[in-house]
Amino acid sequence: TTEAAVRQVADANVRRRALQCAIVIACLLPLVIGGLGLALVGVVGSIVVALLQAGGHISEWWLVLSLVFVGAAQGSVISPNQTLALADVPLAYAGSSGAVMQTGQRIGTSVGIAVITSATFTVLGATGSWPAALSTGFGLIGVIVLVALVFAVRDRREAPAD
Repeated sequence: TTEAAVRQVADANVRRRALQCAIVIACLLPLVIGGLGLALVGVVGSIVVALLQAGGHISEWWLVLSLVFVGAAQGSVISPNQTLALADVPLAYAGSSGAVMQTGQRIGTSVGIAVITSATFTVLGATGSWPAALSTGFGLIGVIVLVALVFAVRDRREAPAD
């Protein structure tokens, strides 16, 4: 009957969409996890550079190298993460879902900048030490990246095995 054919097509579309989402997760989630790992390397490297520079052992220009890791991490995390976040959203809701996601990202960025900058300058005011202040700021960023990495690994373990 026509009704059965419509149901069969709808079921096939649901299965196809589930398979597409599983492929997206399987391909992009390892890229996000690797990128977060790179970010941790860059953040820890930046703390090491700040502390070694304070001791007069190296130039502050070594921050360029450590921050290259952070930049590479951002490139390998941001776009795939957006794709992963919207993978299960029906096409009819894609525009509004993307807008809500972008708004959340903007709010999160604003709050993050405010908190990390406040902590950095609070430590600077209390100690008068830029290396301690920078280490505090980068340390907070590292904690946030580590939390994101834990969630990404958990998502990877819970991903459907299609």
